[in-house]
Amino acid sequence: MLYVTRTCANTLAAAVCNDDDPEYAARPDRRVSSLVTTEVFPAGTRVFILVGGFYPPGDGTTTIDHGAFELTINELPAVAAGAVCDVNGLANRCDANLDCVADTVGSDAGRCRTRGSVAGSLCRTSDPRCDTSLTCVGTGATGVCVATAMPDGACDQRTGCPDGYVCSTTTLGASTGTCRRAGTTLGGDCRPAGAMGGRCDAPFVCAADIDPARGEDCVAAATMGGECDTLRSVCPAGSTCVTANGGTAIGTCVADGAGARARCRASGTRCDMGLECITLGEGTAAVEQCLRRSATNMPCGPALQCPDADTCYLNDVTDRQNGICGATGQAGGACNTAEPFCTGTLTCSSPTGAGLCSTVSTMMGAACDRLRTRCGTGFSCVLAMGSQTMGTCQPDGSVVGADCRAGDMPCATGLTCSGSALSGGVCQRAVTAGMACDPINGTTLCPAMQYCLASAFNAGTCAASTVMETEPNNNPSDVMARAITAPTLIRGALGRLDVDCTAVTVPAMGRLVAVVSDGNGRCPVNIGGRIAMDVYSSNGTTVRGISQQNGPFGAGSCSHVDGARAIQAYAGGLAAGTYYVCIRGVNDAAAATPVVTESVPAYVLSVSAIAP
Repeated sequence: MLYVTRTCANTLAAAVCNDDDPEYAARPDRRVSSLVTTEVFPAGTRVFILVGGFYPPGDGTTTIDHGAFELTINELPAVAAGAVCDVNGLANRCDANLDCVADTVGSDAGRCRTRGSVAGSLCRTSDPRCDTSLTCVGTGATGVCVATAMPDGACDQRTGCPDGYVCSTTTLGASTGTCRRAGTTLGGDCRPAGAMGGRCDAPFVCAADIDPARGEDCVAAATMGGECDTLRSVCPAGSTCVTANGGTAIGTCVADGAGARARCRASGTRCDMGLECITLGEGTAAVEQCLRRSATNMPCGPALQCPDADTCYLNDVTDRQNGICGATGQAGGACNTAEPFCTGTLTCSSPTGAGLCSTVSTMMGAACDRLRTRCGTGFSCVLAMGSQTMGTCQPDGSVVGADCRAGDMPCATGLTCSGSALSGGVCQRAVTAGMACDPINGTTLCPAMQYCLASAFNAGTCAASTVMETEPNNNPSDVMARAITAPTLIRGALGRLDVDCTAVTVPAMGRLVAVVSDGNGRCPVNIGGRIAMDVYSSNGTTVRGISQQNGPFGAGSCSHVDGARAIQAYAGGLAAGTYYVCIRGVNDAAAATPVVTESVPAYVLSVSAIAP
């Protein structure tokens, strides 16, 4: 970890601090390295640079050795007003009182501009905060100057809409849209109650008028027993849009109380026989749903609720919906809040008790299941062929799929480490063109200029990529005329706030298989970043499903879709037609653990339409 300060004292005032390398996307072996760039200092300024370890053992008091380090210090050039600059501040830095304003929203390149002078620059700290025709949005040091678009004009993060208009887009994560009058577009704001012409133009309705738990958005009206989209439609009053496996996806309008995961009825018999009305969440986020009760050591998921004293723990790293009920203090259950944290010989996965009780095995070949049995220090749980849950404990670095060892010999002879001594990784086996490969676990390495073309979420063959992404592709409408028909490997790059869509022709009752990665089982994003994958119906606006953080993918998190899996049924059994797979970086500053995805300079998207 790097820390730069101008004052060396017991209480430090940071000029800048960092605990991971923002260039990780391009250099995966630097995952736990750190890099900082300061603002421009006046000539002669003295600074102190501190290097420290990170990730102590867990009790917050014990320190451990982290080994040798290498520190490189460079003085970056200060860029004058109007000159080309690096938005990330890694290659250069704008001079004092200048901001590097991107050429386009999300671009990594820009020009140094006087504060408050152009849309996208920070506001000045005193009035007028922005030049004429610009408005300061935000307060303090984070305020940004924005322009105002004309009605029906283009809008984005630095060009807002006039009063009575909203920036409308039908693509999730899109950074640009069109200023449309409120109440006129799918997903746009409703007009105020009592407005002339109603709150939304036909055929749209205001979601909040039918379901008070929904937002003030204009959506399509679904019918009882008909198809619904949890983002773009609303079911009739007294019914719930129930999706497969609890995801945000296409679903069916089910009468309240009449099916698993429907809302409970407001009165009378709250749920049909075999279902129990259970409150999920707390406070304003609480919702009453009809669910089935599971039991200790039995499966749990969106429709199966564990006993009150148990916790549903996920045991498949690629399925973030379903798991097994574990009793507190027992194998697979939460640790007790006080010692002994676990019963018998079981061990808590956290020294503070905020973990999971499991057996720790240090015997080579002992069974491990990612839930009840962990492998001890120096051993890895190497998954069995085709499984994402079961495996055996093997010494680190000894076999394909084991974690790499630290040091100069991370893997046994004939194997390659997917990372380095700095970044961990797993031991890979080199395979030749046309051979089977592993698209998500990183256990295989295709030849140079070849990547894993997935035929299922966890199976594929090494093939060459012959297609580069072609802009514009930010919306399904951009790529409707460019649908692919054969399994394809697409190479591309994602800018900040960018969306890349691909059109796929699917045969009747076929399924989609799509995986985004570096092409060999690693996810090319910065730490704390994610790449989401959205599947759209043939109309280009209905969201069939959203996939996020559903694979190991080394560091970071990429997504995949396989319509043969129950958790992604929205991508299987499709009617013949053209469907759309869109990928985007996830940015959610309001999340409990904020998600910020920087530019991804290189990714590989494997897309296939599999016939029944």
